[in-house]
Amino acid sequence: MLCHKWKVTHIEMNGQKIPLPPELGESSLEIIADGTLIEKDATEEIKGKWSYDHKTKILTTDDRDGIIKHVILKISETELIFKSEVDGTEMNLIMKRLD
Repeated sequence: MLCHKWKVTHIEMNGQKIPLPPELGESSLEIIADGTLIEKDATEEIKGKWSYDHKTKILTTDDRDGIIKHVILKISETELIFKSEVDGTEMNLIMKRLD
């Protein structure tokens, strides 16, 4: 279910919905079955690697930001929500499936 193209719709921090900054444009994350991931925003495309531990529900990404562990909170045919910590700040990323 992870291997799809996902569009970030918004971020939640401290229980509050935060829209994406306009300069990020159409931010997306493509998770490919061969372990590759592609992150896109308005200005660039970043390639990296990913792995998933079904037992712990942790998606691990490895790209120019380093290795980050994301806890999958919800996944369905149309929605993916995971919790991440970026620069010491915990947030939930809410995504809708594009493909």
